[in-house]
Amino acid sequence: MVFAKAIFGASHHRRDRQIDERVQSSALEIALDGETYQTVEWSLSGVLLADYFGPRGTGDEVEGSVQITRDMTSHPFKAVVVRRDPTIGQLALNFTDLGASGFAALEAMTLSRYGL
Repeated sequence: MVFAKAIFGASHHRRDRQIDERVQSSALEIALDGETYQTVEWSLSGVLLADYFGPRGTGDEVEGSVQITRDMTSHPFKAVVVRRDPTIGQLALNFTDLGASGFAALEAMTLSRYGL
């Protein structure tokens, strides 16, 4: 949220900041439990996965890797499942440890999206 305030100013409404902070893109894939998933959207605090029909549920602690498709880098993470919708195959993760390299990679992607 600090990032959004710095770029877009504090005058934006809460909903506008949420939209600004999320990035809808397939430039990012998540490796989890031996499978690779496309992201519906992502931010510096977490991801929403598409086509997830695995066993993980709300409250589960998971480990995986963020895979940046444009430069083929991979960054390990730890996260907690915060939401699962098995009817449409979505899984929402909140990063608990993205690591310095993972955070820097996602931050760079966010900044480049806004031309910074």
